[in-house]
Amino acid sequence: MVTQLFICYADVTLGLIQRLRHKLMANDYELVASIRRSTIKKKLLELLTEPKTATDLKKTLNVHRESISRALLSLEKQGLVECMTPTQPNYRYYKTTKIATNLLNKFK
Repeated sequence: MVTQLFICYADVTLGLIQRLRHKLMANDYELVASIRRSTIKKKLLELLTEPKTATDLKKTLNVHRESISRALLSLEKQGLVECMTPTQPNYRYYKTTKIATNLLNKFK
């Protein structure tokens, strides 16, 4: 009886793990698709291996600062970029997260 319960529990647990893994992979592809649709997001992730401000990124990419800010906010919501100085009203530094690094390495 105990063995049967254990086998049943193991089957349920394995099924949950497989569904979770599939869902995580689907989310990875959604993130990649989101990045590929936006050249700014793609370039930001490539540039943010070291902390930079939106102004630094504006100068490098030669696009409007508002476009940079919108893309950074979107990437931050997706967990791909983090603000290193969130309490500062100006000169906020951003950097890619480990999630972004792993995702970029996975889909190169």
